[in-house]
Amino acid sequence: MSFRTKVFFSITATVVFAVWMVAGVVSALVTNSFERLDAQRTATLVSQFHREFDRRSAEVARRLDVIVNSDPIAHISVDLATRQFDPGKYFGDAQALGREQSLDFLELVGPDGGIISSAEWPARFGYKESWLLQSDDSKVFLKREDLADGAALGLIAVRTVKAGNQQLYIAGGQRLDKQFLDRLPQVEGLRVELYNAFDAASPTLVR
Repeated sequence: MSFRTKVFFSITATVVFAVWMVAGVVSALVTNSFERLDAQRTATLVSQFHREFDRRSAEVARRLDVIVNSDPIAHISVDLATRQFDPGKYFGDAQALGREQSLDFLELVGPDGGIISSAEWPARFGYKESWLLQSDDSKVFLKREDLADGAALGLIAVRTVKAGNQQLYIAGGQRLDKQFLDRLPQVEGLRVELYNAFDAASPTLVR
C-alpha cells in the first residue's frame, strides 16, 4: 500500500470518526432536550390536575355544607330522634337536594347505615352503607359509586348531623369524568384520558 493511500485512509477514518462523534453528541443533546421538555410538560399537567382537583373538592364540600344546613335536613334530623321516625317520608329528598346543588351523588343515611334516600339510585332505599359509619368528615375523596347502569368514579364528601343521640350521615359529590379533564388547560404534545378500571381486566375509556 502506497504512502498516499495510507494518508487517504487515515484522513478518511479521522473524518468519519469526527462525524460519528459529532452526530453522537448532537443526538444526546437533542434527546436530553426532548426529555427535559417532556418532563416540564408532564409536571405542568400534573400541577394543573392537582389545582383543578382541589378546586372541585372545595366546591363539592361547599355544596354539601349548604345541604347539611338546609331546612329539609333539619326536619329529618329532628324526626330521626323520635321513635316514630318513618324513613319512607323522605324517599325523594336526596334527589331534590342533589338537583338544587348540582350534585350527581347524594345519599341520606341513618345511624344504622341504612339508606333513607338516594339521588343516584332511589331503588337502593334501605340498603346498608356501612362504610359511612367509619367515614372522615374532613376529607374529600375518590370513590367508586355503583349505579343502576354500571359504576362511576365520584369525588365524594361526607358530613354527619346530630339527631338526638344518633347521627344522620350525608354523603354527596360529583362525577369525575371527561368534563373534569376538559377543564384542564391544554398542554402541547400531551393528551390526558380517563379510564374506568373498575374491571381491571378490561378498562374502558370514559367519554
